[in-house]
Amino acid sequence: TGVLANFASRLAAGNAPTIFEDGEQKRDFVHVRDVARAFRLALESPRAAGEVLNVGSGQSYSICGVARLLAGAMGAPQV
Repeated sequence: TGVLANFASRLAAGNAPTIFEDGEQKRDFVHVRDVARAFRLALESPRAAGEVLNVGSGQSYSICGVARLLAGAMGAPQV
């Protein structure tokens, strides 16, 4: 979604992240390394041929929560 890149860019510039609505909507964030691993495993498994697969971490985070975590990791003021 690019939300982390957008938040990081704004935080690096000294601005608060832009959060729409109340920010309590939840998302499952997945590291690109995990997505690449899922692709590799699907390519290696004959059972995956023609199937639709979802890749997720199984943990949901609110948008506001992610903004706070990122701000903390970047040493930016809390949002």
